[in-house]
Amino acid sequence: MKLFQKGIDEETFTKLVKEYEQNVYNIALYTVQNEPLAQDITQDVFIKIYKKIGNYRGDAKLSTWIYRITKNTCYNHLKKEKKYKEMDELSESISDQETPEKELIYENERIGIKAYEKGIQFYIH
Repeated sequence: MKLFQKGIDEETFTKLVKEYEQNVYNIALYTVQNEPLAQDITQDVFIKIYKKIGNYRGDAKLSTWIYRITKNTCYNHLKKEKKYKEMDELSESISDQETPEKELIYENERIGIKAYEKGIQFYIH
């Protein structure tokens, strides 16, 4: 049987947030080691709790359920952060590679600099 089958009213949810907010934040901060990210995760956790409270069956303590949501949210944020970091690193390594297009741009820049040095007006269209 689900404890919060019809959801949760605002007053009860406010009490739940007040009771668990610091614990959720501490778990998030310990896991991600980043204060702004821990604050974002804390907010995300309570949004998830509000939306999914109807799924809480009461098999475990409410604090255990909230802990699990917090840890999973942390792991998901860390996975996203790692993907973005890997994409940035890949993008940087690709941008460092020489390509025919880059060589053409560099050659045009060299021609433009030489023309400028000789006082020749040079325009690239």
